[in-house]
Amino acid sequence: MFGLPGGIGLFVVLHVALAWLVLIAFEKIVEGARFARLLSALLAGVGILTVVIHGLFLAAGRPEFRSPVSVVLLAAIGVTSVVQLILTMLRSRKKQLG
Repeated sequence: MFGLPGGIGLFVVLHVALAWLVLIAFEKIVEGARFARLLSALLAGVGILTVVIHGLFLAAGRPEFRSPVSVVLLAAIGVTSVVQLILTMLRSRKKQLG
């Protein structure tokens, strides 16, 4: 697991914790919290960063990232994150203009 101590156990715990944080942010966005737009932009940015990091691993030839499911999932995350960021920015701009 890229030289991380803890191997697959740490990998799973890390990703479960990250998923939990994403769900909490999503809940706050749905509730219309004051900072919902910020959370939406942050989640979109994290999605884009995820695609970039995993894309670099894919480009480096890491076999863990070559499965069709991984490639399709990365593409879906990338498209969703870019659309989410654009919509978040448009809503923020619309709110500022009136």
